[in-house]
Amino acid sequence: MSNFFKSIAAKIGKLTKKQKRGIAACIAVVLILAIGIPVGLTLSAELKFTRIDGGYSVGAGAAAKLRTEIVVPETHNGKPVIAIGNEAFSGYNKLISITLPTAVIIIGDSAFAGCSGLTSISLPNIASIGDRAFAGCSGLISISIPKVASIGDGAFVLCSRLTSISLPKVASIGHNAFNNCSGLISIDVEQDNQYYSSINDVLYNKAKTVLIACPSGKTGEIIVPNSVTRIGDAAFNNCSGLTSISLPKVTIIGNQAFLSCNGLTTVTLPKVTIIGESAFSNCSGLTSILLPKVTSIGNYAFMSCSELTSITLPTVTSIGTWAFYGCVAMTFITLNEVTIIGDFAFEGWTEDQTIYVVGYTAAPDGWSVWWNMFCSANVVWEE
Repeated sequence: MSNFFKSIAAKIGKLTKKQKRGIAACIAVVLILAIGIPVGLTLSAELKFTRIDGGYSVGAGAAAKLRTEIVVPETHNGKPVIAIGNEAFSGYNKLISITLPTAVIIIGDSAFAGCSGLTSISLPNIASIGDRAFAGCSGLISISIPKVASIGDGAFVLCSRLTSISLPKVASIGHNAFNNCSGLISIDVEQDNQYYSSINDVLYNKAKTVLIACPSGKTGEIIVPNSVTRIGDAAFNNCSGLTSISLPKVTIIGNQAFLSCNGLTTVTLPKVTIIGESAFSNCSGLTSILLPKVTSIGNYAFMSCSELTSITLPTVTSIGTWAFYGCVAMTFITLNEVTIIGDFAFEGWTEDQTIYVVGYTAAPDGWSVWWNMFCSANVVWEE
């Protein structure tokens, strides 16, 4: 028998480091399944450490996918663990809780993306939370962030059970950081924050001139301060409970600002001049909108607003691609000396609808040759 073990040891000795780690991971899996090693115990085979400036970055090995609880050690080889690597635990949907070292200052891109079983996490003082770091953590109920310098793009997107988030002295928040968090009703910012502010659970820049993000779970009417002149990109994206909003001083509506706000029925924008791409796309409950000063309507701006019956555009000069695609409830639209129209702007319109064109007897040079492609609406030219 001793010769047998000597033979096995000799063969293992000839393996590469990668092969040895693979065998160790397999043994760890067998131990977990066979003898029930406590879920909080961290085995060396479960974690991978990478040397970086100042310490180590940590990632997960194959065996960690079976664990519901992981404790990341404070140090490795005598050096502090200071970073959770990119995609470190991404897709580990059995993970319920994780304990992080106090020295961690970086949460990498997609570090916990898709960890749908994770219910809560406490972060130490953090320098940065990466892009999509907690994206799709649909079970996440609470998160503690005592201090953070930057939050990446889509960091908490699709965290559907997260109800509130408190932000410390954060200096930078990426695009769509809290989008599609259907249970989120409150974003709160510390009063002494130099870069951001919050009013009635809605996130603004410090000067309150830009509305950055409305929690997706907010319902009813939103009152916006008169100081606001711009609605940021995706600010109300998928706020399906929003029913009405007054924007008396706003001049710019960002891209996807009201995308899929299905509960929104009417909008009055007396001073808006620019409407971004997909700004009101898929607002299936929107019936009327007043835009007396708009000059530019972006691509897909009102795409699939299937209940929109009335729109006023006396000053518009530019209409983007697919801007009114699928707006089948409108009986007519009047275009006053519009100089630019993109491809398929009125695709899906039927012979029961009419497009009145004022100022031209034929499409001017600035109109795409495909502007009314796949459109059966009557076109009436009025010079």
